[in-house]
Amino acid sequence: MPRSKTKKTKTQKNPKTKQCKEKCLTRSKSFSKKDKAQFMKLCMYSCLQVTLVSKQEFEGIVRLLKTDKQNKLMLDKVLSTLPDNPEIFKTHIRHLVDEMMDHYVPLIYSLR
Repeated sequence: MPRSKTKKTKTQKNPKTKQCKEKCLTRSKSFSKKDKAQFMKLCMYSCLQVTLVSKQEFEGIVRLLKTDKQNKLMLDKVLSTLPDNPEIFKTHIRHLVDEMMDHYVPLIYSLR
């Protein structure tokens, strides 16, 4: 009995994959070969999985929050605490990220 031929279909490449790969390659230049491979794996995963919300989607979320009275009060409170200068907010976010890295990276590696 002859074997039936199965048609192989090519998987279509996601255009975002190419962008992610280029971005990750430029970021990984300072690592050695082994570290570069591990970084590329993490970078590609996060790049393909984490998507930022577009401006329209973000405005839609804000509109939904404003429909509920309690959420509107919370949103107004958060927006009122933002500094006038965006650089101050950016510096604050960077400081928070650095603080979290200093705290959690050693904890995570202590589990190994």
